[in-house]
Amino acid sequence: MKSKYKKLEKYLKNYTFTLSYNEIEKIIGGKLVNSAYLYKAWWSNTGHEHAKTWTDTGWEVDSVKLGEYITFRKIC
Repeated sequence: MKSKYKKLEKYLKNYTFTLSYNEIEKIIGGKLVNSAYLYKAWWSNTGHEHAKTWTDTGWEVDSVKLGEYITFRKIC
């Protein structure tokens, strides 16, 4: 029998949210480094100390629009 909560489970497994650069800068209380504006690689989920900020809390960068926004996806 299919659980009535299956759709909720699917939603939570695929949960994403998007933050603009401006929103991120408000959160961190300062300007992002220039590399965050110029290189998608800065937003890589591995290889950078700052990436631990999101990966250690169960998220990964899903997509990047340089200078505009970052979309994070919950790691399941």
